[in-house]
Amino acid sequence: MRPAAAGTILDASALLALPRSIYGQVLIEMSVREHRPLVIPAASLYTAALAGADPADFDAAGFTVIALSQAIVPGLVLLGRSALAHIGPELAHIAWEARATGYPVLTANAAPYRDLAAPPDLEIL
Repeated sequence: MRPAAAGTILDASALLALPRSIYGQVLIEMSVREHRPLVIPAASLYTAALAGADPADFDAAGFTVIALSQAIVPGLVLLGRSALAHIGPELAHIAWEARATGYPVLTANAAPYRDLAAPPDLEIL
């Protein structure tokens, strides 16, 4: 992780990979110790839960789950319309949060981000 990053956004693939990733676990521990925000878009938590992650694992100090609200839907639509291919709600929500915060996205799967016209900075697990 870049030392200058103020926080990190976690996508579903990162949430699913964290239990098996020493790098990811260290990154989380360092972020909590240094009071750097760990942001989980609600759409990512939903996707990870469908794939078997326990949402309660991310209900701890250090993690902030950001709701998918009506207020950001126009921005998500713009991101979706500017994408190079169809993107789903999770990717749109992640891209929105990355643009709004400037935080990099922690992911175990960089492939979907190629569909964005302006992909966020990625940190690969």
